Amino acid sequence: MVSAQSLVACTLLLSFLLCLSAMAEVARDPVDQDVIAAARALFLEKKDDDAIVMVQEAVDSLRRPPVEYYTLLAYFHYDTDHCRRLQDRYERCIASLEEISRIVQEASDAGVFHPDLDYYQGKSAMIRMNLDDAVIYFRDALKANPDHLGAIVNLAIVQAQRGNQPKHAREASQLFKEAETLMEKAIKIRPVSLDDYESMIAIFMFRKQTEHVHMWAKFTLNKFPERKYVIDLLLNSYTNELANWESGKPNEHPDL
Repeated sequence: MVSAQSLVACTLLLSFLLCLSAMAEVARDPVDQDVIAAARALFLEKKDDDAIVMVQEAVDSLRRPPVEYYTLLAYFHYDTDHCRRLQDRYERCIASLEEISRIVQEASDAGVFHPDLDYYQGKSAMIRMNLDDAVIYFRDALKANPDHLGAIVNLAIVQAQRGNQPKHAREASQLFKEAETLMEKAIKIRPVSLDDYESMIAIFMFRKQTEHVHMWAKFTLNKFPERKYVIDLLLNSYTNELANWESGKPNEHPDL
């Protein structure tokens, strides 16, 4: 007959072995910083394909690849300069962006999860104008890291863009309010880029929301006073656009 002490001992031993097994599953293979540095160097030399192949081979050679390899692969496929170099081959650029989904799925299958992976999926969807999908990915990134600056800023821009879409007309005010709130949060975390500020100005110009245009112009000038000339040009263009719109004249800048 098995004693109570023996049962307790067996239970503790089993728990210990299960913990060791779990730790072994979580542990990732070490990062080879030489691979990271060499791949980045190739990418900077605009040898995009070589850089991607190098990191993918590193992933394929390991049983438990580290998250750094997956995030670097996603970045290489997302990078806007990379797509710009492929602009004469539009389909290849789109295929490169879509490759991010494969990378994220491969990482997930390997038990690797990271907010940057969701972020790059969001950026890929955003560039391809799959805005509803982009919202989902950026929100997933923020669930894992509520202060992920890239996800906050790009979710703000996407929500403002969605507010411009006829299918979201009923919730446009709510979407624009969320965009403002997110950008204000981003600014409190750390300074965002000039492009982000100017994107917000352009979005509100499109909506002809004058109060918001001037508010974001003020934010931009406070942070980037050297851009005063450009911001003044934007505001003058916007004033002229409003005057034409109110007088019924055709819009000379249909993309504004």
